Amino acid sequence: MTIGRPEFVRRQSLRVALASTLVVAIAYAAISLAVIALAKGRPARIPVTAALVALNLAAAGLVVALVGDSSDLGTLVAAGANLKPATQNGELWRLASSMFLHVGAIHLVVNMSGLWVLGRLLEQMLGSLRFFVLY
Repeated sequence: MTIGRPEFVRRQSLRVALASTLVVAIAYAAISLAVIALAKGRPARIPVTAALVALNLAAAGLVVALVGDSSDLGTLVAAGANLKPATQNGELWRLASSMFLHVGAIHLVVNMSGLWVLGRLLEQMLGSLRFFVLY
């Protein structure tokens, strides 16, 4: 059975909605943990890691909300992905913005998991400033 256009659009919309909900839930959890740690009087020893995870999640949410499905490469280019001809023509901001773009929800979740696990360790070993420069 062939899927008609309306069914395809509904499925895409559902996937985008689920990805957006996941991004918001992860961001809420990360912020909640930071607030709880601060409320208990423990200083955050990993502020750069937490900020980078939050920025990545916020960027993913904004891309989905404002530009479209992040699994579409055209959407990512419109959102600021590094495209060699554009960067060579002076759009150097793409070098920074591309660090926060991910191709789909799975890519985002796997990268944020890795950043959370390894970032906490590296930030404690190197210090916040060195870790930020390394990122």
